[in-house]
Amino acid sequence: MKYFLLSICFVLFTNIAFAGDSLPPKKSKYQFGLNAGFVTGFGLGFRYTPPSTKFMHQFTLLPIIVSGTTLVDVSYSLFYRLKERKYTDFNLYCGSNFITAGIDGTSNFINITGAGFGFDFKLGNYFSLNLNSGYALYNTPGSSSDRSYMFLPTGEIGLFYKL
Repeated sequence: MKYFLLSICFVLFTNIAFAGDSLPPKKSKYQFGLNAGFVTGFGLGFRYTPPSTKFMHQFTLLPIIVSGTTLVDVSYSLFYRLKERKYTDFNLYCGSNFITAGIDGTSNFINITGAGFGFDFKLGNYFSLNLNSGYALYNTPGSSSDRSYMFLPTGEIGLFYKL
């Protein structure tokens, strides 16, 4: 909760600091950055916004391989821009996150699929901060007969550099 409040303070501060800019932030087809979210994935993120469209595609990847232990987090998310403002965009999003973890030959697979809404805060010409909230269906490990499913709230955050 402490980090969430700090991030909100950071967003408010940067919006106030950049409020005096006379030019709107530049639009960018490509963005690269860090992302952390149950639906949008954990790790390095890449975003692509095709010209003349309200859709944005986001891919996130985090591979970790350490002597007998592997963790791979791969996700794809689709964002739809409902409202575009000078410094803030309001989005709907949906996505799916695939996590596989293996320790000494045994592996578990988790799939998280969800949707929600969020905001993209344009921090000048170079950065954007993405905050999302929604619900997700968590598919927990186990054999096909004893898999369990959970439907829980989710939160997402990402900081991206505009290329």
